[in-house]
Amino acid sequence: MLPQWRDQASVLFAPRGVTLRLVSRGLRPAARVTAYPCGESPGGEPWRAPLAALGDAMRELPRGATCRVMVSSCFARYALVPFSAALVGRKANEVLAAHAFRHIHGEQAQVWTCRVAPAPAGDKRLACALDAALADAIESVARTAGVTLAAIEPTLTAGFNSARGRLPSSCWFAAVETGRLVLGLLVGGKWAHLAAERCAGHWEAALARMLSRETLMIAAESPDGELPCWIARFEAAIDADPERPEIRRIAAPGARRGATAGATAGAEKATA
Repeated sequence: MLPQWRDQASVLFAPRGVTLRLVSRGLRPAARVTAYPCGESPGGEPWRAPLAALGDAMRELPRGATCRVMVSSCFARYALVPFSAALVGRKANEVLAAHAFRHIHGEQAQVWTCRVAPAPAGDKRLACALDAALADAIESVARTAGVTLAAIEPTLTAGFNSARGRLPSSCWFAAVETGRLVLGLLVGGKWAHLAAERCAGHWEAALARMLSRETLMIAAESPDGELPCWIARFEAAIDADPERPEIRRIAAPGARRGATAGATAGAEKATA
């Protein structure tokens, strides 16, 4: 194995603060995890306080290090957007996603920046929207610190990619964080349904209620058993390794195989 010649970092950017994981270059790279907690933002955008913590974290990185920033779903919005044969390329699909977010969320979506995950032709695409000012601020902090920003990624996709190798082709999948739940349904390996909500209490009880509600909403077509639910849990502790969310299977009462999520021709709403 060739030695790693660049320091590599990943960050979980969340309301309670920032967790930094740094893997130093060399023949024996070792990971070090450091927490940078913050208080509540004094006013305005809720991401201002963790942004200051991100600046503190990135100033500790060696110049030239690469860094991946995973942004909490507390600061993100999601939607499923339909496939269109008339659209070619990333920019065109982002325009469609922006239109979907404006349809769902109204004028506030005007100041969001959208990214769309690739998917095979004919499949819905998972789209994420962030406040454009937040995305610009993250890029500015990295640039000032002399850090190469490898990616800005929402925790839903980060968690899904961590769990992907364990998931069956059809299941529920939830990204669990302090204060936020995002729940998706996969049918035949494809995203079919999506929902999100704030979580003020214990996440397990909130997720059980959410599963029951969403199962009723999609009106499963083939009552041949229950679908499992897998979770990726971030922020179990603020100093937990951000690259290793807790991945495990939980019971999913009422979820049935064959559910097609009542797929719409437009975007699926992810409620705040």
